[in-house]
Amino acid sequence: MSGDRAVVYSARSVAEGALRRAGSHDVAASLKRLLRDLPHPPLTQELMRLFYHTYALSGRTQGRALNLLVLVLPAAERATLRELLRLARHIAARHDHNRMTEHNVAMIIAPALFPPSLLIKPTDSLETQLATAANSCHVTEALMRWCEQLWTVPPSLLAAAQRKPSPQRRHHS
Repeated sequence: MSGDRAVVYSARSVAEGALRRAGSHDVAASLKRLLRDLPHPPLTQELMRLFYHTYALSGRTQGRALNLLVLVLPAAERATLRELLRLARHIAARHDHNRMTEHNVAMIIAPALFPPSLLIKPTDSLETQLATAANSCHVTEALMRWCEQLWTVPPSLLAAAQRKPSPQRRHHS
């Protein structure tokens, strides 16, 4: 193992130990700080609204839509989102110790994924603002729930891509 890699693994081990011992307020504050320090949001401005509108979907339909949207994210944003969601799930899995349930973690992460300044207009009613925040949290929870399935190309899409075009199709130049 290279020296750099050893340092990373050591730092990760220390961080994981600290998370196990930390209280809910410390975990929340650390996560908020981490999110504020991201150089840019994991969901691009172009795709953020599409992610947001998946709040209207449910179950597998929502999972499939999120999967396809994740696959079209640029590689750097996709990698950041993946690690962020893995961290979120890790924190939520320890909710017995840190009181950070999936919903609580989603409430902290949602504003970083769905910045209110990009979704809410100053003229929106308080009711609209609250609904937008709730929908953002709902989508964030869905991203966490579907986390392990978001990164692979669906088999049906792979099969369709591998099929040869039928001879009736015309190619436009």
